[in-house]
Amino acid sequence: VYDPFYCEGSVVAHLNRLGLEKVYNRKEDFYAAQREGGVPAHDVLVTNPPFSADHLERTLRFAAHDNHGRPFLLLLPNFVWRKKYYETAVEGASPVFLVPAKRYTFWSPVRAELRGRPEHERGRAASTTPFECFWYLSLGPWTEELVQGWRRKHEAQSGCTLVLGADAARAGELPERCATLHILHGLTLEPSFPQGASMASLALALQKY
Repeated sequence: VYDPFYCEGSVVAHLNRLGLEKVYNRKEDFYAAQREGGVPAHDVLVTNPPFSADHLERTLRFAAHDNHGRPFLLLLPNFVWRKKYYETAVEGASPVFLVPAKRYTFWSPVRAELRGRPEHERGRAASTTPFECFWYLSLGPWTEELVQGWRRKHEAQSGCTLVLGADAARAGELPERCATLHILHGLTLEPSFPQGASMASLALALQKY
């Protein structure tokens, strides 16, 4: 398993606990590795890239075009499939979407300390994302077989929703909570907002509340 974004370095331990023993996640420049031919050998790409700047688009393009057809599982915000770059970024890969039964909450112990909490609260995790997120999956030539198998054996008890890509999402197959962009503190933005939204414009919108 290759996760190119180190963040706070906890993904190896998390995936090890799930039984995945061979995980490559190191504190190194992912984009430099691409330029220099230093991307490590791997069987599957699994990552939750930074949501800032152009990381989402660049990660999608790498996964779909520069990862030699390997399967990928990307945990991304709900608005990514609406972005103008999306169709060209994933051309040929045709990701499906796996939506968790409940909204994910991202917790970061290190950032909790950086936010200036009182000493007795430091070390507790802090929630770090305002977005609904789900998995964008491309499993290569095994996609159809695995989708059918998952629906037959696991869908009912999982509570998750499997959506067969952007066309199905446009047809209304996403859960209602993923059809709008939900922000912390109760703010909800209309679905049209994220289509052209940058993190900067989102920050400006939040200043009104």
